[in-house]
Amino acid sequence: MTVAKARLAAALVVALGLIGNAQAHKPSYTQGGHGTVDEAFPVADPDVSIVLYHQVTCDSPYLWMAFPIRPPYDLFVQLGVPEIDRLSDYRPSMAILAPGLPEAPGGLPFDVPEGYGALVIDTDDVTEPEPFFEPFTQSSSWIVHEETYTLDEEATGYIVAWHPERETGKLWVAVGTVEQFGPDDAGNFEDWFVNTQTFHEINEYAPETEPVEGVCEEPKVEEPAPVDPVDPVEPVDPMDPGSAPVTPETGTQGDDAGCSGTSGGMPMAATLALFALVAVRRRRSLLP
Repeated sequence: MTVAKARLAAALVVALGLIGNAQAHKPSYTQGGHGTVDEAFPVADPDVSIVLYHQVTCDSPYLWMAFPIRPPYDLFVQLGVPEIDRLSDYRPSMAILAPGLPEAPGGLPFDVPEGYGALVIDTDDVTEPEPFFEPFTQSSSWIVHEETYTLDEEATGYIVAWHPERETGKLWVAVGTVEQFGPDDAGNFEDWFVNTQTFHEINEYAPETEPVEGVCEEPKVEEPAPVDPVDPVEPVDPMDPGSAPVTPETGTQGDDAGCSGTSGGMPMAATLALFALVAVRRRRSLLP
């Protein structure tokens, strides 16, 4: 039996033992998506324990999750970082957005929905994050924040995670405490195992070259295009036919001034450059 096959078999045994016990998160992966309020990852039941893994890049700086609030509701949430040496000092931020929360502070790098308040959690002061071993996928992380928040107004709530200094890296957000696995999940286990080990860069799933993290530029705010000044129009004296304005088409005065036909001006041309982000995930087979 190969090492990879033995590790998978051992993990399967652990996973089978975990079903029905509150020790594992059901994983999902943003894959560069779920970066805006309109594309928020839908959490059907925030009581069920799930985790959403996200790689923070300059093109995907935010993770958004949406969940239903049926008050009074206690939301359990965790913010974590995979246990990778280069991310040992990585400290992301997280915000919970919902009606009834305090007014959102200024300076957030995203728009808060109208009528919503915000709880913002910064973790830059966390010096000793809590180690966490996820037996279901045999992966280790650091938990930089864990808390339960009470929400009192019925609505769709949001969780946003990002890095306040625009540093690239990796993070995850988990919600819920109720483990819920069923027979249909058995077919997903191998993909979950491989994808999560790849995210955590474990053993044979580590990249061939160690990634170098960086700081993204601040978003550029486009200045409005300058508008050419308009020449003032002299008032027309209706009692003086000689005061009719000069038409741009003929440069003459007359009774037909201002309605002598359509202008032959050039139509405005617009060019839109659409960039494509190609995410290539190296995926190795567990079996020889």
